[in-house]
Amino acid sequence: MRVLAGDIGGTHCRFLVAEVDGDRVEPVAEERVPSGDHPDLAPAVRAAFPDGVPGAPARACFAVAGPVHGGRARITNLPWTLEEGRLAGELGLERVTLINDFVGVGEGLPALGPGQYATLQTGERDPGGTIGYLGPGTGLGQGALVPCGDGHAVVPSEGGHAGLAPRTEREVALVAWWRERLGRVCREDLLSGPGLARIAAYLREREGIAPGPEVAAALADGDEDPAAILGRAGLAGEDPLATATVATFAELLGAIAGDWGLETAATGGLFLAGGIPPRLLPALREPAFVEAFNDKGPMTPLATRLPVHVVTEPRVGLLGAARRAAGQ
Repeated sequence: MRVLAGDIGGTHCRFLVAEVDGDRVEPVAEERVPSGDHPDLAPAVRAAFPDGVPGAPARACFAVAGPVHGGRARITNLPWTLEEGRLAGELGLERVTLINDFVGVGEGLPALGPGQYATLQTGERDPGGTIGYLGPGTGLGQGALVPCGDGHAVVPSEGGHAGLAPRTEREVALVAWWRERLGRVCREDLLSGPGLARIAAYLREREGIAPGPEVAAALADGDEDPAAILGRAGLAGEDPLATATVATFAELLGAIAGDWGLETAATGGLFLAGGIPPRLLPALREPAFVEAFNDKGPMTPLATRLPVHVVTEPRVGLLGAARRAAGQ
């Protein structure tokens, strides 16, 4: 079935026309337009495909950066309010479905092939088991795919706002330091882009780890996202603060990913998605990540059996929207 899929964010709208057959998604055409150049989604679609959507698909699904309720969605960082029925009429489609963008990521996982993710722990995959996934980026998204019929159904979660259980002495002190400043500390407070900056602030102020002159100047300048500065310098291994920040983040992510693996009994695999894991992949390949993932006391034998992967396919949300469009 030919479908139109979209990944709609505050900066860009990405569109994919694809042929979908079960879990297989075959891209036909891809386009991207700046979100802010258009008053609504329908004009953005028409700008992306001025000669019409190739193959005139009858169905579409748009994964949007914002909450979706009752076929309506508001886009974070855009003055757009979307409605499924209105969009279908404006675009001349049989049906339109709106889903949250992280639900789209979950829908896209079954469409991934071996070249679209990197394996951190092989484990013992159960093809019929639950699949867990989480994605640190601007925040921390979490979800699961549970067995349903011949496939899986996505179960959304707000687990990123769950409490954070520190594991090491450094993590205990880190959480305590930020509790004094934030009150309650949740998972996404430290496992996100802003979380990288918070870890660096703790290491600098509490442990006295100073940045080198280049990183210090970049952080003080304020022109670039601190998470990008810290991540890049941390992987290079030449700046003491950035290196310690990335190592602490990776170990903490391993621990929380392992917790989510147990919470979802992810015998079908645990996937790390979002913007940060593929960028920090070399750090996640260090032994500390898997050691933290598997450090689960009496549940360590189960944790070691869970396959763990990092999604490296940037279009996973588009692939998921395409699958949802074909299956709606």
